Amino acid sequence: MSQTCKSLFTATAKYRQRDALNRLADTIRPREVAAAIVELALSEPGCKSATVVLGFNGAGNCETEPATTLDPEEMDLVRAANERAASAASAGGRRLAMPLFQPNPLIPASILLLEMDGPFDGLIKVSPDPLRHAHSYINQ
Repeated sequence: MSQTCKSLFTATAKYRQRDALNRLADTIRPREVAAAIVELALSEPGCKSATVVLGFNGAGNCETEPATTLDPEEMDLVRAANERAASAASAGGRRLAMPLFQPNPLIPASILLLEMDGPFDGLIKVSPDPLRHAHSYINQ
């Protein structure tokens, strides 16, 4: 990839991230917060898909943003991340489920489910500040 193309890609990704963070700061609806989180995740190179699972209570009753039906492997990852209160990766390493917030027994969990083009090669770096801001809104 030429330096010009690489710089353009980086600038575009940073603009998309800043735009998503601005929308995140301006919203109070849980689905809008979830949509902004999805957009932030999708702006990362190699992220093939992102879904926020809202209101997960451990039994599989939940909503997703974007609206979709989770396959059995995705549900297993979401359950594992919820039970461990930590990230859970698929056997192939291409899918990852991570709780968005600290567990609270009174509030159903919100889990970010990611799929990458290739295996995850380490921890995903997520800035905690926007997520802390989102926490109070997504669990309303």
